Amino acid sequence: VERLLSSSLSVESVLLGASFVDRFAPILPERQPTFIVDDAALRELVGYEFHRGILACGVRPASPTLAGLTTNLPRESMRQTLVVCPDVQDPENLGAIVRIAAGFGAIGILLGPRSADPFSRRVQRVSMGNVYELPIATSDDVAAALTSLRHEHGFESWGTVLDSEAETLGTRARPDRLALVFGSEGHGIPP
Repeated sequence: VERLLSSSLSVESVLLGASFVDRFAPILPERQPTFIVDDAALRELVGYEFHRGILACGVRPASPTLAGLTTNLPRESMRQTLVVCPDVQDPENLGAIVRIAAGFGAIGILLGPRSADPFSRRVQRVSMGNVYELPIATSDDVAAALTSLRHEHGFESWGTVLDSEAETLGTRARPDRLALVFGSEGHGIPP
C-alpha cells in the first residue's frame, strides 16, 4: 500500500484498522478518502489474520501497447531488457518475475493473453509493489510482438529453457537490446 500511495497511480480510497491510524496517517496524501474500522472488522473483511492494518483501492492503469513500451527507447547502445511472459499463469511466479525484472532494470514486461493478471493481489504482494512502476503491456500474439521487436527495434530474443542442448548464458555476448522470454510453469516456451 505504501508503494501504491507513492506511485503515480490514482488511489480511490484507503481502509485502516483503528490501531494503525497513527502509524499510517503521515503517509496518506492530503484529501485521500480514508475509512477507519476496528481491527476485528478489518480482519473479517480481509478474510485472514495476516495483514498490515491498511488496505487501498487503486485504479488499474491502462496497459501500454508494445509501441508504448518502445516509443522512448534511446538510440544509443544503452543496454535494455524487456521481459516477455507468453503464458506465466501462477500469480506468485509472475510477481517474482516482476520484482526481479525491476531489480535488474528491465524497461518493461510483455504478457501473453493467458498470463496471470499483473494487478491481482498475489502478484502485487510478491512483486513488492513493483507492478506500479514497471510498464506492463499485453499482446494477443506474443510471437508477432517478438518479431516486431527484432525487426523494428533490434531486440534479440533469448528463451529460458531447461534443455541440455541449449546454449548457456555465459557462452554468448549479451546484446544491447534483449527480449528475455520466460515460459509457463507447465510446458515452458511454446514453439
